[in-house]
Amino acid sequence: MSKVYTATSAMVENQSKGRALKKKKTARSYSSPYEMTAKSFNDELTLDDVKATYSFLVKQKEKINKYNVDTDGQATEEYLDWLDGGATAGLAFTTMILQDEGILKSVTKEIDEKELEAVEKSKWTDIQVCKATNDELMQGTFLVLQPEVPDAHGDIYSADEIRKGCHNFNLYCGKANMMHLVETSCFDIVESYIAPVEMVLGEQVIKAGSWLSVCQFWTEDIWKSVKDGDFCGVSIGCTAKVEYLEEEYND
Repeated sequence: MSKVYTATSAMVENQSKGRALKKKKTARSYSSPYEMTAKSFNDELTLDDVKATYSFLVKQKEKINKYNVDTDGQATEEYLDWLDGGATAGLAFTTMILQDEGILKSVTKEIDEKELEAVEKSKWTDIQVCKATNDELMQGTFLVLQPEVPDAHGDIYSADEIRKGCHNFNLYCGKANMMHLVETSCFDIVESYIAPVEMVLGEQVIKAGSWLSVCQFWTEDIWKSVKDGDFCGVSIGCTAKVEYLEEEYND
């Protein structure tokens, strides 16, 4: 009878994060070159599964870096596949198995327990989107920006710049767009304001100076998507002048 292996909890969590992020890439098609994406780490793995995962992750590790940002501001496809393969935990796990089986005789690296349970942390997997919903009115209140708190791209904004952005939006725009593509009649922005004091929205503390918006949804389908988490936040969708506070690398 062939051996089977059970993936670590970190591999399962990393894969879950990767697949959740893939589902959010709805603005364009996505196809993965990774043959193991059809394999859930919740299932038992054969030795062939382990070999395939190891082979892919070794190659994928060379393609990713600490930024992993695409031209549209989303996580790159390479990074999503790295997550889907279990990321650092997956590479450590498969290396250990193949070493034990005598297949990776040339690889003498000792596997650290921390690597086996390494849950991937990034600006995409860790950022918390804050929202509060009113089911009766079909309204959702969303956190747009917080002062001095990194956004999904790792950028921060001062309270003064957030105030300027909010007021400029209120004066000259105030229109709802779906996925940055077109104006939509599915919902409207009925409130857009700066929190005058620290407050609590849902279960999250909102800092004074944060930008909040209230959206009125007009269709049951979109409202269901909001409640199900398919639409879980808002984006400022703008251009900005960037100031580098410190150099992280040299070209």
